[in-house]
Amino acid sequence: MSPTLPHLLILISLVAPFFCQNATHVVTLPAGKVRGILVPVPAFNSSVYQYRKIPYAKPPVGDLRFKKPIGRIPWAGVLDGTEFGPICMQDNPKNVSMSEDCLFLNVYVPLNTSASDNKPVMVFIHGGAYISGSGQIYDGSYLAIFGDAIVVTMNYRLGFMGFMSTQDGSSPGNYGLWDQRMALVWVKINIRMFGGDPQRFTIFGESAGGFSVALQCLYAPNKGVFNQAMAHSGVANSVFATSPFAKQAARVIGAAIGCTAKTSAGLVDCLRTKPAEVIQNAIHTSTTNDNKTHYILLLAPVVDGDFLIDTPSNLLGNKSSLAYKFFRSLNVVVGNVQSEGSLILDENLKALQSFYNYNLTLGIPSRILCDLIIPGIVGDWLGNHSDVISAVCSMYSINGGNTTTMAEQGNKAVEMYGDFFFFVPAIYTLNVHAQGNTQSKTFQFLLTRNAGWGAGEPYPSWLEGPGHFSEIPYLFGAQIRPGVQQQDLKLSLDMLTYWTNFASSGDPNVGWPTDVNWPAYTPSAGAYIDLDTPCTRKTKMFEKRVNFWRKTVPTMIIIDNALSRAGSVSTSLSVYTVTFVLISVIMKSFQQQVII
Repeated sequence: MSPTLPHLLILISLVAPFFCQNATHVVTLPAGKVRGILVPVPAFNSSVYQYRKIPYAKPPVGDLRFKKPIGRIPWAGVLDGTEFGPICMQDNPKNVSMSEDCLFLNVYVPLNTSASDNKPVMVFIHGGAYISGSGQIYDGSYLAIFGDAIVVTMNYRLGFMGFMSTQDGSSPGNYGLWDQRMALVWVKINIRMFGGDPQRFTIFGESAGGFSVALQCLYAPNKGVFNQAMAHSGVANSVFATSPFAKQAARVIGAAIGCTAKTSAGLVDCLRTKPAEVIQNAIHTSTTNDNKTHYILLLAPVVDGDFLIDTPSNLLGNKSSLAYKFFRSLNVVVGNVQSEGSLILDENLKALQSFYNYNLTLGIPSRILCDLIIPGIVGDWLGNHSDVISAVCSMYSINGGNTTTMAEQGNKAVEMYGDFFFFVPAIYTLNVHAQGNTQSKTFQFLLTRNAGWGAGEPYPSWLEGPGHFSEIPYLFGAQIRPGVQQQDLKLSLDMLTYWTNFASSGDPNVGWPTDVNWPAYTPSAGAYIDLDTPCTRKTKMFEKRVNFWRKTVPTMIIIDNALSRAGSVSTSLSVYTVTFVLISVIMKSFQQQVII
């Protein structure tokens, strides 16, 4: 395949009219025929065939609710793939069809593609905190045209329907992950009929989609399904990737709709009789506000002994595990945006403004960071160590109370949130993948170009850097965003090139020409590409902040835990004995860590 073919096609189309094409096209699959629709892409003066609403599993309704997906039976006639299917159960946006019967995927195919073409395959897993989103809102046309690739988007069960778990045999959970996995297997089996190469198969996703991608990389039976992965703004060892309270959430939400059976089996049987809309509404009525900040995803994947046989951190740290070995066999990209912590500006923090007397439009005062936000995070995730709270406060607080300092303090709070939930876990994952790895490649990116496209926009004027989700429009249609600047159009083309190069070859530098070489990541150099205008090569992303969480905080926790254990030792022991106990516990804890 010529490395400049799709770019030449685009250039040619800019000076020539569209070739005559059929408005629809039929592809024959093992399960039956599906009709796609020709969709123009004016930004590239071209078109793609879109095959929409292809079912990859039986409707997960009735007795199939809260169970693994089951493969779809063949259909008769020609399946209409010209309209998108309903989205999965969530807080429904207006004028969008929603249903439990939502397990569909969409395939985007460049013009003049035949089943013998063997184009790279890119499957996108959408984000949305595991509770919202759908495949159809991500237009794969731009990646398909520019990269000459086959792009697939999918729906998967969300929220309670996708991640309810009693954490026993009655409802183990992870149904959304199993849906994703079935969709990936469907693509592996069928994509050749659309002109895709099942041996060049990349999965990528953002936020909860990034968590999902990383978790799919730890499911060893996926070996042979896909061979490359790109995790945006989310990795498996982030505390956001899984839920510690799924069982409790199942009970609380069940009770809110009258399902109060004492046994797990009775609870699940009752829940299967309730309308999906009633369950969705109960998620809101069963929550309470304690006037504190909490950053926990209640409905998310769990360790079920099946899809996740252990915690992601333990799997990544166990070099003899099949999960570790599978992960290391894949070519991997892990990346983030500069202000991932923009998510701190959530509805909870907004709702507490009057209670604690602060104004987010001006910034985040240090007292709110140190007395509300940090204690919430440390208390929920790090054992509520008072000295850790003080250390984190000292690391991220700025003295002073004027408006300028409040804005600066707001950005320090954003940094803290991003570091804990996103950047530090990303570095850990990169190190685990890259350390001494000769069988696959590792790459890291950071988006610093701020086009104002992040999740939750509009942001307060003091926020610096691109917010969470900001990289996604560059891949899925920056060309049609109102008021887009030329610098952002250039960065979009750069990113489309890097992403499709990686899908094609496993290396973002191999394939279509690039202006800047994207360096491979190693733990010692920490090289990454800064996605900006222009793109540049950098090293050791946020090194001081990352080391604070990787080294200083763990040491403090280990010592605190050791002191607590030593306090239970008989007071008749000498100070030397107690010191020996401390050192032994500390050394053992360090040996158990897998931080590289």
